[in-house]
Amino acid sequence: MKLIKNIIIPFLLVGIFTYSACTTEQTPEEKDRTAALIQGHWELKTAFRNDKETETLSGIYFDFKSGDKMFTNFNLSGEEKEMTFELKDQSILAGIGNGYKIESITAENLVLTTKMRGYKFKLDLEKKIK
Repeated sequence: MKLIKNIIIPFLLVGIFTYSACTTEQTPEEKDRTAALIQGHWELKTAFRNDKETETLSGIYFDFKSGDKMFTNFNLSGEEKEMTFELKDQSILAGIGNGYKIESITAENLVLTTKMRGYKFKLDLEKKIK
């Protein structure tokens, strides 16, 4: 009983506080800024698969329309797909089972990370006028 009271409970409390301090919930202003910045046509500059640079993804793009529509050819077929998306905290939830973490975003650059078929991808995109 002393083991639980003196060791396990303090470790659990530290874990809970650490987890809650690490969440990346955005303020309403940050959400609005991200929603405004993400609109437009983004083309791949550099891609990494499992932390190694790869050129096999050249030609990848994302096109975010106002509202909740997005078009991309970053999928297993390489063909353009239309899907709805939602911005949630620092993530883009798109279609069924597609999610991208927004690592950084500016007016000119967007860095996304995701997993597909067990591979980790990091996509460095640049905004283009279409």
